[in-house]
Amino acid sequence: MVELWLAYGPYLCGALALMVVWSLFFSWRCSRRLQLLLRLQQQLDQTDEPGAAARFAAVNRELQSIRKFLEELAQRQEETARELRRCVRTPVLKRYNAFPDVGGELSFSATLLDGEGSGFILTGLYGRRETRVYAKEIKGGAARARLAQEEEEVLASSSQRGD
Repeated sequence: MVELWLAYGPYLCGALALMVVWSLFFSWRCSRRLQLLLRLQQQLDQTDEPGAAARFAAVNRELQSIRKFLEELAQRQEETARELRRCVRTPVLKRYNAFPDVGGELSFSATLLDGEGSGFILTGLYGRRETRVYAKEIKGGAARARLAQEEEEVLASSSQRGD
């Protein structure tokens, strides 16, 4: 599951961000169209010309369809916002020397949390003879396992950036 998220998570977040931008653009476009229709409606109200009532009815139907479209668009925006809260928002990486006889800050701890403070901490410890990688689950900003000092620091930093 983690490999799947790491492989496709950024693409999903990018796609959702594009959907939000697309939704905002169409919302703005529909708003401009609605303003135009309202101006036309005012002009029709001021005229006594025959056939104005039929044109007014056509404009009113168009106005109703635009209102329906805007309501659907607002609903889609809310769904996209809910999905974005579940995407990784606060990646934090800290490099350090895990052992005194190893230099170069080759060990690391990284957090990947969503908008609800859930995700994981990935820690890689580099030693002269072996390298180990650990993943620890985070739910609601709290770790489910004991954390090392460096892991606590990246979790705190990630929590501050997410607020």
